[in-house]
Amino acid sequence: MTKWNNEAMAMAVKDVENGVSVRKAAEKYSVPKSTLSDRLTGRVEAGKSWGNESQLCMEDKKQLIGIATERAEMGTRWALASRKVRF
Repeated sequence: MTKWNNEAMAMAVKDVENGVSVRKAAEKYSVPKSTLSDRLTGRVEAGKSWGNESQLCMEDKKQLIGIATERAEMGTRWALASRKVRF
């Protein structure tokens, strides 16, 4: 979880573009220097996150969680074929 927000990062980027050093802008807005540098060099785009996108829609996730919860409450294990489900 991040302790900084996108507004602070945007202001830090703007300051660096106006001549402030990356280190000073990062300190001023309490944002990670490495993340600020990544944003400035284009290595990471604003709003993007690491990792794979989910392959299941929220409705399918809720249904799968519901089934798993029911099985756990009954003490029933998933069938071997059902273990091939990936998130």
